[in-house]
Amino acid sequence: MKKIAAILALAIFLISLIPVSIAQDDSDRQKRLEDQEKDGLKSLEDQQKERLNAARISKDELLNERNFAELRKEQLDRLKELRKEELDKFKHLEKDKLERISKLDREKAEKLSLLRQEQISRLTEVKEARLSKMLGLDEEQLKKIADLDARQIEKLSNLDRSRLEELAKLDTPEKIGERLEKIKIEKIDKRLEFRKRIVSEQRIVEIRGRFENAEEKLHEAE
Repeated sequence: MKKIAAILALAIFLISLIPVSIAQDDSDRQKRLEDQEKDGLKSLEDQQKERLNAARISKDELLNERNFAELRKEQLDRLKELRKEELDKFKHLEKDKLERISKLDREKAEKLSLLRQEQISRLTEVKEARLSKMLGLDEEQLKKIADLDARQIEKLSNLDRSRLEELAKLDTPEKIGERLEKIKIEKIDKRLEFRKRIVSEQRIVEIRGRFENAEEKLHEAE
C-alpha cells in the first residue's frame, strides 16, 4: 500500500511539471519571435538609412566618384545630361562601359537605365555601335535579350538590324537562345579586308587616270 501511494505521489509530481515545461517552451518561442521581429525592424531601419544616404548624395557628388571621375571631360559632360536616378544604375560599371554609355544619345541611355544592373553590365560588354543598335529595340524586346548570357549577347549584336529584330520578337529569352544557336557568324579577317580596301583604292586611281587621259585626248581632238 505504501508503495502504491509513493508511485501515485511521484506520478502527481511528474504531471505537475508538464505545465511548467510547456510554459517554458512557450516562453522560449515567444522570445525567438520577439528577437526575429527586432532583427526585421533593424534590417528595415538599415535599408531606410541607406536609401536616405543615397538620396543625400547629389548628382555632382555622384559624378565625382572614382568610376565617373576617370572619364574625359567631354564624356562626363554627356553623362551630366542624365538624371541622378539613371546615373545611379551606371555607377558600378567599369570605365570602358561608362565610355560606351557616354557615346549613346540620351533616349537610348535612359532606356538602358531601366534594366537591372546585371543586365546593363552584360549589354555594355559589346562595342558602342552594336550596343546602340540593340538599344534601338523596344523596351520589351530589350529586356528579353538582356536576359541572355554574355556570349549570346555578343553573337546577337553581330546580326544586322532586321535579323536582330526578328529574334527579339520571339516569346522568351530561351527561344531566342535556341534560334541563336542555329545561326553561324562568319567573321571576316581584318587583314583581308584591309587588302581589299587597298585594291579598291588602287582601282579607283587607275580608273581616274584613264578618265583623265581620255579627257586630254578629247581636248586634243578638238
